[in-house]
Amino acid sequence: FSGALKKETGLSTRDFYKASYKELKDKWTNELESTTLTETKELTQKSKNVVTNYTYPRTLSDSSIICIKDSYDDISKLVQIKNGTEKELTVIGASTESYLEINGDNVSWTELRNDGRRQEKIYSVIVTYNIKTLKKRTITKESKYFSPMFSHNGQKIVTVCANKNLENNIKILDAKTAEVLKTIPNPKNDFISYPKWIENENAIVYIAKRNSKLSILKYDLNSNTTLELMPWTSHSIGALKVINNEIYFPASFSGINNIYCLKNDESKQIKMITSVKIGADTPEVSADNKVLYMSEQTDMGRQLTQIDIAKGISELGSNPIMIIEPINMKRFDIKT
Repeated sequence: FSGALKKETGLSTRDFYKASYKELKDKWTNELESTTLTETKELTQKSKNVVTNYTYPRTLSDSSIICIKDSYDDISKLVQIKNGTEKELTVIGASTESYLEINGDNVSWTELRNDGRRQEKIYSVIVTYNIKTLKKRTITKESKYFSPMFSHNGQKIVTVCANKNLENNIKILDAKTAEVLKTIPNPKNDFISYPKWIENENAIVYIAKRNSKLSILKYDLNSNTTLELMPWTSHSIGALKVINNEIYFPASFSGINNIYCLKNDESKQIKMITSVKIGADTPEVSADNKVLYMSEQTDMGRQLTQIDIAKGISELGSNPIMIIEPINMKRFDIKT
């Protein structure tokens, strides 16, 4: 490889890597100089020695924040942050996805479980934690559930189910018995993720993947109809957050993962809320719809930050964005 590289480029392997690094650094530096960046406020302190991640911030009624904390030398934990002080609430087991959601006092996520007899058979079970009682329990057994979320009254859970035939559905469960109350049809077998209650829990929004493209869909539980809320795209889209019937989510529309807001109607209008330097995801919004919390990427892991939503919109413009597909974006014009 090194010989062929030298013959074709005139550079050694080391020099070729250095040249590539310099070219990309210069390109991205020039790009940032022409990019409007929104200033965010740090809520967590970067570790000096160990890469540490704070993800899925969720606000509580006492103005504190709970989130997942993990690092290279420690397991995942549910922690509470108030006035800059961290408190460990419980341990979060291994899972196929890092995920956390709260509705009322009920926190939910999923964990992996091995079959007691056949170790290669693995399940994904729903685990819950109550903020007031501090009790943790496993809701399901021998299941394949993902991205669970309680209803506001704590009686139901909406979740994604994937069976052994690779069929994906959204299911609504009884929170006490785990009995399936309703299965939402998925005739095209879209790959589904992050279902959220919306419209006073009369509908569910979720991300669907079909033919290698993503969109956000809404299923009306009363009319049993599905509505596309945004165009199908090849951009990445991350975990949704619904507040006051608006949908916040991270996406790569600008070439950098940032947070966007989608209207819950047929207009398919999307507004950009943040423009950070490296990337942001797992959004959370305060109850008054004024402050956006997020997990922002740094050189020492993902840290929690916040921004005033009105300020972000004023700096980036209030007009809906136009989605340009990655194949048509200049930053992805790679010579081969």
